[in-house]
Amino acid sequence: MVSVFNVKTYEPKPSDKFLFDTNILIFLYNSLNPHLYRDETKTKLYSDFMSKIINAKATIYLTSLNLSEFVNVLLTRVYNIRKDTYSRKKDFRASEAYKEAISQIKPIVNNILKNFEKINDSFEELLIDEMVNNLKIDFNDEYYNYFCNFNNIKLLTDDLDYKFLNSPLEIVTANENYTFNN
Repeated sequence: MVSVFNVKTYEPKPSDKFLFDTNILIFLYNSLNPHLYRDETKTKLYSDFMSKIINAKATIYLTSLNLSEFVNVLLTRVYNIRKDTYSRKKDFRASEAYKEAISQIKPIVNNILKNFEKINDSFEELLIDEMVNNLKIDFNDEYYNYFCNFNNIKLLTDDLDYKFLNSPLEIVTANENYTFNN
């Protein structure tokens, strides 16, 4: 079973390694359209926890998949706000609104890169065939499960999907729908 720790009580150690699920990146870096999907309480909890990680001198990793998901979520949100203006998403990508969104996303990405350590995802070493054959949740979530287990990394997430895994994964969350180990 997945080990679940409460973000309010978990104390990061210098030896801890964390991967922030994309939903956490959205909580922390959603300045592009903060009025959407904003939960101030959770944003503060996750922001405070990130400060605890930094103060403990633990490591926060970022994968290319994390960054790609994050940028795509922000762009999709901008598109959804303006989709009445465009007949297809392809038209949006060719627009000034898209260019403006990209110009607003660049400094956010640069800010993320200052606080996170890039990590190679070791795709060639992960048991992807096994993962695909045992897929029980969203593909990217399952991928993070395998990746974190392979690298002995804890996952900071607000996603309830991980509750359904039979995995040695360790997660830290503010999601009260989990049963906490601590």
